[in-house]
Amino acid sequence: MTVLAIQEARLSDSSPRTQNLLRRRPRYAPVGGARTFAVSFGTEEPCFIEQGRERSYPGLTSSAPSTRSLYAGFAAWLPQETRIWDVGCGSGSGTRLLTERGHQAVGIDVDETALCFARLAVPDGDFRQLSSDTLKSEPQPDVVVLVDVLGFCEEPRRLLWQLRQLAPQARLLLAEPRATPGQSLVAPQRQAFSLGSLKQALLRAGYRIEDSTTSGTFIVLSATPADLSAGRAFDRAFRARSNRAFDRATEALEPLALQAHSEISREVHLELAELYSERMDGEQASANYLSVLKADGNDAEALSGLAQLTLANGNPQDALGLALRAVELDPSSASAACSLGLAAERFSTGDALRAWQLAANLAPAEPLTLTRLAELASAVGHTELAICALERLRLYHADQSVDFYVTLAWLLLGVGRTQDAKLEAKVAYALAPESPEVQQLQDRFRELSA
Repeated sequence: MTVLAIQEARLSDSSPRTQNLLRRRPRYAPVGGARTFAVSFGTEEPCFIEQGRERSYPGLTSSAPSTRSLYAGFAAWLPQETRIWDVGCGSGSGTRLLTERGHQAVGIDVDETALCFARLAVPDGDFRQLSSDTLKSEPQPDVVVLVDVLGFCEEPRRLLWQLRQLAPQARLLLAEPRATPGQSLVAPQRQAFSLGSLKQALLRAGYRIEDSTTSGTFIVLSATPADLSAGRAFDRAFRARSNRAFDRATEALEPLALQAHSEISREVHLELAELYSERMDGEQASANYLSVLKADGNDAEALSGLAQLTLANGNPQDALGLALRAVELDPSSASAACSLGLAAERFSTGDALRAWQLAANLAPAEPLTLTRLAELASAVGHTELAICALERLRLYHADQSVDFYVTLAWLLLGVGRTQDAKLEAKVAYALAPESPEVQQLQDRFRELSA
């Protein structure tokens, strides 16, 4: 049986254990802010949770999608008594369902608040903090389950590589929201995925996809452990690149490019191309993108990368053609949309604005896409769109410069939101009271008050 056979199974209430678990109903009481609730299950001390997209809690309305049918499908598909790590277990509802179906499930999360809720909701469940020290002492799982987790990670492959090391023999069952060009992600969700982008993250973390399907708005797949050497090389390169040690990063990957099979070779060349681009070595970056295109001339990621290099070399018409081709091949690629936005700016503000809107839909946490969208929208008089882009930027990146607050205050003034503008101006003044731009803004408020 493959992952394609996953289908929702009905929850049986026949066992005493199941009946005991289902009797624990949470009671929610609003506390302070509109999204904060105190939760109690009876005599225990309450815990405090935040309502939002990151996770859903039973009986509490949320923007987080229901994942019950995905867990039910996994539970029905797996052999009885499978040892499972449910990573990103959140409120513990999925872990509970896996346990009710006869599996040995451990719920794992980084968030202590979610774990507090899970332990109250499922008092005889097994819930642990996600850390290497905690899990090294755990019995090795047969399966690791990840449901609606990777889209919240700044670097999804880092989590995948951590799990690959902690559970080196375990199969991975994964379900992530499917990316679409018109999507509207809610913070703190950073991205949704195409099958291609999931495959890329898995290959770089030492997994290979065994089977995949779609279930509603989710991509569902099964992956098995592959050669650890590729994961180690990508991890060394990632850490070196994070420290801007580009020579060490390329040294970690180049030997792998010569000996790896075609799927890994593609990832190595794409990573090397990005590294050489950051080193301002356009010739080597182009050579690596062309190596990918030699194997597959319809590779959207390589085409979008090559478009940006072509643009930097002063060929905007060719760059635009490459970017358009990349977007046509993969409308859910944020990098392709970004390349199109950069190229289109040389020809048409309207087309560029639409491209940056697409890029911001696909990568709402990426500062470049939101900044360019705000700048172009403001330039053509779409002030509300510019404000929306900047407010979204702050949702994902709270630490902003004084220029950000000054700009946002002027935009808010432009649409008559004077009180909101005053709040932004106060922050700007607190950051840099002597700044000429801040002083100019203060002068404008004094004029309005006169």
